[in-house]
Amino acid sequence: LFDGYELPPSSSVVVGDAETHEVIASYMFPESMRGAVHTTLMSPDGRYAYIVGPRPGGFAEQSGGVGSTGGGTLATSATMIKVDALTLQPMAQIDIGGRLHHGQVFRDKMLLDMFGRDQGGLALMIYNSDTDEIEGGILDTDLGGYAYTVWADPDYQYIYATMEPAGYATGRATGMFGAISMYQGRLLAMRPYWIAKIDPDTWEVIDEFPIPGYRPNWAVVDNANEYLYVVNTMSNVAKMDTVTGEVIWSNGTGIGPYGGTLNADETEIWIADK
Repeated sequence: LFDGYELPPSSSVVVGDAETHEVIASYMFPESMRGAVHTTLMSPDGRYAYIVGPRPGGFAEQSGGVGSTGGGTLATSATMIKVDALTLQPMAQIDIGGRLHHGQVFRDKMLLDMFGRDQGGLALMIYNSDTDEIEGGILDTDLGGYAYTVWADPDYQYIYATMEPAGYATGRATGMFGAISMYQGRLLAMRPYWIAKIDPDTWEVIDEFPIPGYRPNWAVVDNANEYLYVVNTMSNVAKMDTVTGEVIWSNGTGIGPYGGTLNADETEIWIADK
């Protein structure tokens, strides 16, 4: 980053003031708990934070991308560290069969999706922060492809998983490699990416919606639970009907969209570009 910069020896939990953006507390983990961190999340009651830890064997990781080799790649499984939100001290190191990708509050529990997974590891799961137990989930093989990110409607009725077709690279890397191959001209077309609509009580896929674009990475459901806005890596966003999957419209976003949110009265959708 600059001459003389040194990487910190381990991961940290940092607490900031949401209004002033000032750091008000932090704690660095022991080196043995270092991990390649992609996200953090809070329990529904705000008592605990969760952060990516090292691999289950305790290996202190080096940074690396999805296609990297060696022990510290995002494609490998990792533990999850439970942290006391008041003292910032680690309380438990939990093997969840995958590497935490994104997490969000779901009903009175947490909805997690995985980056890398163990053989037979879940693609997404409901996690209980009171008992530290996985209460349900679904495998990639039951989805017919690879789940990338997952999102819930405001009423927590359904889970929407952004899905990637298998076969363009090994395992979880298939979607990224396929999109890169499209950018670089090695592919002129791909099999469709899609949205899987999942019932979280039965873990059945109740609908599948093809999307107009490649590699969906984000989804936003409006408060009325009528429309689903899907952000695609290949530079577009689509508005879709949550019941029929009909595409209402699709529009460009600029290069590298990743993330989106509706404004307060839901007249605009704002897109973040990587």
